[in-house]
Amino acid sequence: MPGRRLPPSRLAVAEGKVHPRSRRRRARIKARLLAINSADDEVNLPMLNTDGPAVASIPGARYVLIPADLTTRGHDTYEQAAKWFARLATLMAE
Repeated sequence: MPGRRLPPSRLAVAEGKVHPRSRRRRARIKARLLAINSADDEVNLPMLNTDGPAVASIPGARYVLIPADLTTRGHDTYEQAAKWFARLATLMAE
């Protein structure tokens, strides 16, 4: 297999083929949102730069990209509360 292929949904996002109504729908979200990703995530690939702009289109939402280091575990970094708990506590205290 010559190189890794993206699943169809990720390929569509990477090529900018996202449904045009999705941006308008995100703009109507009223809930507080903290989206966290790790730089070494192999599922939500930060190099595609899709999560940050999508979160930015939600009023008041925040996007945090945890830098990769020897202790992060790719997509499973979400299990490491020490990496993101302080940011969540700040959001909940507002």
